[in-house]
Amino acid sequence: MKRGFVSGCAVIAALTGGGVAGSAAADLLAGWNFNGLDAPVGASISAQHGSGSLDLSDFTTGLAWQPGSSLNAWGSDPAGEGLGFTGTSLNGKSAVFTTSSAGYEGLSLSMAVRATATGHMLSVIEAWNGADWQSVGSFSLVGSVWTTASFDLSGLGFLNDGVASLRLRLDGATSAQGNFRVDNVRIEATAIPAPAALALLGCAGLCGRRRRE
Repeated sequence: MKRGFVSGCAVIAALTGGGVAGSAAADLLAGWNFNGLDAPVGASISAQHGSGSLDLSDFTTGLAWQPGSSLNAWGSDPAGEGLGFTGTSLNGKSAVFTTSSAGYEGLSLSMAVRATATGHMLSVIEAWNGADWQSVGSFSLVGSVWTTASFDLSGLGFLNDGVASLRLRLDGATSAQGNFRVDNVRIEATAIPAPAALALLGCAGLCGRRRRE
């Protein structure tokens, strides 16, 4: 009886590709490196990797292409340009990143950032939960050097398997020259296992229990 059950599991494994895979690596859903874009900065910027859009319609001034960074770059992307936000008039304004998360879960957001001493040092990241913007985290910036800011969104189930909207809300600039710069924005996630893969994982668990009995 035990041998027959194990044999059945082996057949299912063969039909679904062999063994049980480990944790899936994250896929890039959308990435913005801001390289090679024409001036002036437009109201919307499509992702250079994957599929997504960046809505900058909240801004009427204060945006410019500035020297970027290779920090957090995807693959062999060069430093190129970064997106700069300048001036106290931008406090309270937001840039919104949107991508499809259909078939994915466990999202994360990362980007290279830097700010001057009078720049937008109190900026935050928020996520749209279907009714309101929910705070995700803030930036910790030291001097005018590039650093990577990463935000784990895996606990926000409303971002899974649908449309994910994330916004960068600027705050904290104290002078007209205060600057905040962003580059190499990445929204990543892991694919939701297909039903056949889930069945295989369940079968593997049952087989393991039978063998220990």
